[in-house]
Amino acid sequence: MKRLLKIIALVTAFACAFALFSACSSDKEKNEPVTNAGMYYDRNGEESSSREEVKYYDKDGNVYLYEMVEDYLPDYVNQQTGERLNGFNCYITEDGYLYNDISNKLSLVSGTTDTYSDSDSNTYYDISTVYWDMNGNMFHRAVK
Repeated sequence: MKRLLKIIALVTAFACAFALFSACSSDKEKNEPVTNAGMYYDRNGEESSSREEVKYYDKDGNVYLYEMVEDYLPDYVNQQTGERLNGFNCYITEDGYLYNDISNKLSLVSGTTDTYSDSDSNTYYDISTVYWDMNGNMFHRAVK
């Protein structure tokens, strides 16, 4: 009986290892993000252990962090000035920069729930659907 349990454990371990290596090789073929499990990254590839520590950069070089305050609404806080941006007005440009749409210039792209464009046909993504890998490559996880 002990021998049978050892054989089953060995076969299970082999199957798990095979599945793990198969998944890793197929991820690279699909151009999946390069990450460490449980870690988050910003557009520069800087690693953070939580989503609240991920830095968002605007085109002027300002750094913002996500913060949920007592009203349970998301804010993005400028780390130099303390200015708070309403998270519902924050988007990520196709170049990976934070964009604050305080003038409501963006329009939802037809057939999507999280992709927007402006009058110049520039693309913007709902900030909650964008993430980066350890190399600073941006990925958009479309909401279905």
